[in-house]
Amino acid sequence: AYASPLAALQAGGAETFLRTDTHWSPAGAARTAEIVADTVKTIKMPLPAAAFDVKTGAAEPHRGDLLRYLPGVAEDGIASDRLATPESVSPAQRSDDLFG
Repeated sequence: AYASPLAALQAGGAETFLRTDTHWSPAGAARTAEIVADTVKTIKMPLPAAAFDVKTGAAEPHRGDLLRYLPGVAEDGIASDRLATPESVSPAQRSDDLFG
């Protein structure tokens, strides 16, 4: 067990947050989902299983919102984060699907 959620996130080895943005990196968001899932299992909260298929596109430069918050900071010389955006996300077909 970790002393804090941030320690658990940082133990994943990948960057938890985007460098130029106030949001989690994709790796940080995925690690957070794993930690929440592990916690739910530990406290034995009865939730239905769900599976998703995700296809991502090529990684593209992402202009983070931190650059907009800092007046007078030039973007030249600041390496932007590269994010692969989802092309499609579809829940796996299940017999107990709410809308299926």
